[in-house]
Amino acid sequence: MMKGDRFQDRDCYLFEPFEEAFFHWDHRRRTIRMKFVGQEVDVEVPHDHRIFNDAIRSGREVDRVDYDCGSVPG
Repeated sequence: MMKGDRFQDRDCYLFEPFEEAFFHWDHRRRTIRMKFVGQEVDVEVPHDHRIFNDAIRSGREVDRVDYDCGSVPG
């Protein structure tokens, strides 16, 4: 997955399956929030976070519902 314009124009939700981690890129605040499968609370992480960059390279985009639920997308 390439960042490109996608990260400039809208919020993005990613899932990294190996670490079972979700990410929310907030394009207005330019922040990244992360939580693991089963967690309800997310935390802000830096742009150079290893798992976030793994999610960009080998993860997949999910929707907000998957992120909010914190369950593995089908």
